[in-house]
Amino acid sequence: MDDLPAQELPREGLSDEASRPLEAGEGAFAASATGPTTAPSEERGSGLSRLRKSLDPRDWPSRPLRPLPSRYRTRAVTLILAIALVLGFSGAAPLPYRPMSGGSASPTAGASQGSSRTPAAGISGSAAPAGPTPPPSPVAVASQTSPTATISFSNLMLDSSADPAGTIRTFSFASDGPGLVSAEIVTASPAESSRLCLAAEGAKPECASGATPGVTQAAAGAHSHWTVTLTSANEGTPTVDLALRWPADHPSIELAGSRFQGYPNPDSLRSLNASFKTRAAGQMALTAAWPPALVETTLTLTDVTSSNAVTVDKADYPAAGSISGTYSHRVAAGRIYAIALFDAGPDTGRPSLSATIAFP
Repeated sequence: MDDLPAQELPREGLSDEASRPLEAGEGAFAASATGPTTAPSEERGSGLSRLRKSLDPRDWPSRPLRPLPSRYRTRAVTLILAIALVLGFSGAAPLPYRPMSGGSASPTAGASQGSSRTPAAGISGSAAPAGPTPPPSPVAVASQTSPTATISFSNLMLDSSADPAGTIRTFSFASDGPGLVSAEIVTASPAESSRLCLAAEGAKPECASGATPGVTQAAAGAHSHWTVTLTSANEGTPTVDLALRWPADHPSIELAGSRFQGYPNPDSLRSLNASFKTRAAGQMALTAAWPPALVETTLTLTDVTSSNAVTVDKADYPAAGSISGTYSHRVAAGRIYAIALFDAGPDTGRPSLSATIAFP
């Protein structure tokens, strides 16, 4: 802004209204737009000095004010606006600092901060403990022509691999037509490692090891003979439940090499426990032998379809080495039956049990 001597300021043309002092309460803007009346000696100061004094509120009530000429008022308003803009920018809050990763900023970086992410299904820091493996569901191939037979052997103790007198638990059966044949340990207590092998007659066995191993193969011929073997994979003696499934018109399965000892051995060494599901009504049959020992044996047939088990039949074989003849009993269709063959006598050594179970 140019500095002009006070005596050069134009004074003509000012009305009485423009030259009167400001009334109280007329606002700061009018006071700022009009400079204070100065003495002749003070008018020699610069125009900028007079403008600064006019902006000082301390000078407003002490002296009467008169308006500046229009060209000075315009310059004063412009200067006030410029100062206000400068003060506004200097007092503004700084923009937040967002660090950039890798030299570029992500447009969603700010929005993602503080949000929680749920791991994808199946993606976690630690695996959840697995429960007992359920038995394999009956599976049939498209070309299967015979119904699927299902049977389970429970509370079956395996001999330790370090036991010189230990025997292999063996199961044999025949399949009819094409279909899937499966064998699986569904539970084990304790969870010792067992070895399970499944083999078709004349073929190399397929084996699996672990606490609950399982093997499934396809039967292709009209009639195929299968063998399942169970052994302990270490020095432990796990007690296991075994589930078997195969296509068969008239299922029959043979067990060999099982222990059948008396008291005080645990029940897992004193019993044969099997359960099967019937596809039709008919006769079930059981043959069993445990030579050469003479033991007190009890046989019980129970309907376990529901939670309320119902005893269907019971037979005793005192001082015997086998079931005399063949035990049979009529069973209904679509029911689950359990057979329990128990050595109720004292321990007489280590007889090996063999048995054959047939069901409709």
